[in-house]
Amino acid sequence: MTQFASHVIVLLFMNAKLEVLSRVFGYAAFRPGQEILIDALLDGRDAIAVLPTGAGKSVCYQIPALMTNGVTYVISPLVSLMHDQVGALRQCGVAAAYLNSTLTPGQYRKAIANAAQGMYKIIYIAPERLNTDSFRSLIAAQPPTLLAVDEAHCVSQWGHDFRPSYLEIRPFLETLPVRPTVAAFTATATQKVRGDIGELLGLRDPIRYTASFDRPNLFFDVKRVRGKADRDKALLSEIADANGRSGIIYCATRRNVDHVFEMLTDLGYPAARYHAGLPDDERRRAQDQFLLDERPILAATNAFGMGINKSNVSFVIHYNMPGDLESYYQEAGRAGRDGTPARCVLLFAAEDIFTQRGLIESSENGVKSPDDLRLSRERLERMIAYCTGSRCLRGKILRYFDEASPDACGNCGCCAAARESVDATDFARTAFSLIKATGGFFSVGTLARLLKGGTAPRTGEKYRGAVGFGAYEHWTLRRVDAWVNALADNLYLLTESEPYHRVLLTQQALEVLNGVECHIDIPAEHTTEHPESVSRIQTRKSSVNKQAPHGVEGAGLSRTSFGGTGGGTSAYSEELFERLRALRQSIAKDQKMPAYIVFSNATLYDMCEKAPVTIEQFLSVSGVGEHKARLYGHRFLEEIRAYSKNRSN
Repeated sequence: MTQFASHVIVLLFMNAKLEVLSRVFGYAAFRPGQEILIDALLDGRDAIAVLPTGAGKSVCYQIPALMTNGVTYVISPLVSLMHDQVGALRQCGVAAAYLNSTLTPGQYRKAIANAAQGMYKIIYIAPERLNTDSFRSLIAAQPPTLLAVDEAHCVSQWGHDFRPSYLEIRPFLETLPVRPTVAAFTATATQKVRGDIGELLGLRDPIRYTASFDRPNLFFDVKRVRGKADRDKALLSEIADANGRSGIIYCATRRNVDHVFEMLTDLGYPAARYHAGLPDDERRRAQDQFLLDERPILAATNAFGMGINKSNVSFVIHYNMPGDLESYYQEAGRAGRDGTPARCVLLFAAEDIFTQRGLIESSENGVKSPDDLRLSRERLERMIAYCTGSRCLRGKILRYFDEASPDACGNCGCCAAARESVDATDFARTAFSLIKATGGFFSVGTLARLLKGGTAPRTGEKYRGAVGFGAYEHWTLRRVDAWVNALADNLYLLTESEPYHRVLLTQQALEVLNGVECHIDIPAEHTTEHPESVSRIQTRKSSVNKQAPHGVEGAGLSRTSFGGTGGGTSAYSEELFERLRALRQSIAKDQKMPAYIVFSNATLYDMCEKAPVTIEQFLSVSGVGEHKARLYGHRFLEEIRAYSKNRSN
């Protein structure tokens, strides 16, 4: 074969991939990493791919599935993920199915029979069904040409969601007469987990691709709170700023889920709840209401979420600190999947540390080996480090996943201008010295009074003359109290209340006293004498019910704050967006499917920017493939034409 002929074949091959991408999925170009992985799988090579949420993992195996003969099987851990993926594929005109426990016996037998006859190109299956007789019969009739393992971190005990059933994948592969190409995909995996994925799945010389873990459209923030009342105020402030948009509130316990749900519903917010203590039908109803945007706010434990592909989630709030940074990033990453701006906020209090330590040691989590306990404790320390200090939050996340990062990202709470810091070194040393000299047998409030030079009823004159007593008598008591609490918020101080009040110095506070750490900065917002009023969050039901279900603006972000739409959004396109969004919701309701499966918010935004009036122009909108254009094109074009006509009159 001549060099020219080889070049022509390569060009045809490249055009074929792009043609499928455009015709089926409606995108004009591949995202970073997709083409590399698609080429490897089409060449019959195994792959390990670590791509962040929203980076388009599914396209990496769906395009090879559509370009080759035979059937692609996708191992997936949750029925919600399978349902979502199959629904999206069918909307694109792809013959797909799933085999899981949600099917009745009759539906399952029919699906198996259809699959055996070659009616599907892509079939999703739970790992627990690999060794069932019915699936073995299907494999004999339709052997896999490609096996994709989604959420592949589940195979590793060092991953954040270990699933023992994933360990059955390699033995299953070893029983097949002809081994298929195997591809493993995950959104979050440390270097250790990546190694486990290759070994435990028995991958053969896999191509390894790890994309940047950075999600530029996500704004990360940690808000330090003290007590449940303060936590609730911070939560309600975020909800009010979200302006009716869809979001998830993660809580560490079922009790907190119930509390948040009841508080929000009492205030008139359209909220639902999800945790393992609820009946199955209530959990299913809550998930459906959330996905269908009937109740766009969901309070949940970490039992909810993996595999949820809801693209219009605009905020994720963690009511409590999670136990590890990997889980946090996986959960926070459920926001902004369509690339539009979203907020990820963690409400943190020192008490969260004790809660998570208790969960680690709890017998409810099963018997743990010393290595498991050590690993869990190490993960918790990394999570605590994320919540404390003043360094860039995005940088902490990226370094956790062994990725280089700039000193400041400019798009997180610690980098924001409002987070200017003040030098608290001298104040901290004085406070620490006073605690060390007296033993700290008092409350944080009493510590502030002692630094001010006053006494408390229970301490009397006992500590007068102690090192640091009265050192800040020229300050107001409110200011001293704010600085003391700032030290506690940044984990230089811990408190005990049983059997008596006591203020304790943490290791980093002792290092300051011993000269190991010589400088302390505290976020300025934590040292103010007059905290910002939160009266605006005391929202009445009547005012909440007037909010639009999904405001285009919200969560403190605008369309122009994230690149990709070419020039932001005009008032004209914002108004058009609302009309198109209403049409999308009507179609989704009629077909009993989530609105984002019809078209994502990002697709509607692009539709507003391009304002197509012909079917050819409609096909140029990002996310509009040929099948969706046939299904919905005329209705959206009618809406755009009608709006354009009204605007010109």
